[in-house]
Amino acid sequence: GTGNVVRFTLPAGISKQVWIKAERPSGAAGLRTGLVRARLSDGTELTRPLTVHVFDLDFPKTTRLHLGGWDYLNRPDYYRNPGATASKVALHRDIGVDVAWGTGGVRPKNAVFDAAGHLTSKLDFTEWDRWTQAVCPGFGTYAVFLAVEGSFEGEKAGTERFNAMIKDYFTAWGERIRTSPLAGRRVLLQTVDEPRNAEQADLAIEWMKAVHAAGYGEFVIYMDPLFPNGFKEKINPEFWEQCDIICPQSMDRETASSLRTKGKEVFLYSC
Repeated sequence: GTGNVVRFTLPAGISKQVWIKAERPSGAAGLRTGLVRARLSDGTELTRPLTVHVFDLDFPKTTRLHLGGWDYLNRPDYYRNPGATASKVALHRDIGVDVAWGTGGVRPKNAVFDAAGHLTSKLDFTEWDRWTQAVCPGFGTYAVFLAVEGSFEGEKAGTERFNAMIKDYFTAWGERIRTSPLAGRRVLLQTVDEPRNAEQADLAIEWMKAVHAAGYGEFVIYMDPLFPNGFKEKINPEFWEQCDIICPQSMDRETASSLRTKGKEVFLYSC
């Protein structure tokens, strides 16, 4: 066929990269040839041959390598490009991204608790269902950046009532997951982003302990610490114990290796 036509502006004297994507065609392996044409506004046309060697190999549709990023596709305006959510989701699937990230806006609403911290209301899962079942259906893992503070629904973290509130809240949320199309999948919870000091670590600990007390294995605690060199040893050891997944920056190989030897699941990331 004639292929795709892409139009873009290239100012005089400026270089621009153009990426060409080749999808494996159906049929036998072998060489595929074609042409790349560039036509300038003045009618000048440049033509270059393109040869692709197709190997007799198919990559698995589901890989053991989990990929994700802080795309926050529950917010159409997050990247200042409203209306492009569907194309972003399609791109994620095409390049093998199987971890969908959402902001704390996807967590259940309408939580009301009594004096003892027990949930007395029916949670509103509208945003959660919309994100997981309409915007980003079928991803292998869902991750939520909770961006927690020192309290939950007005109750200070670490109190008995706080612990009871978190337990009931995540129990109700967990039941929703188990009775939905997400049943059997993990939901990663990031409480504090890139904790760098003892105060942030201690806050994360209170939340992690309370969530784990709910007893729902679907919820997996994910943390991406950025403690300064020489500071890791000063952090409350419970921080490392409560984390299910620890995600140091990709250049911090020492931390990653140490955590793996201790049986922790390790992710890597780079900003």
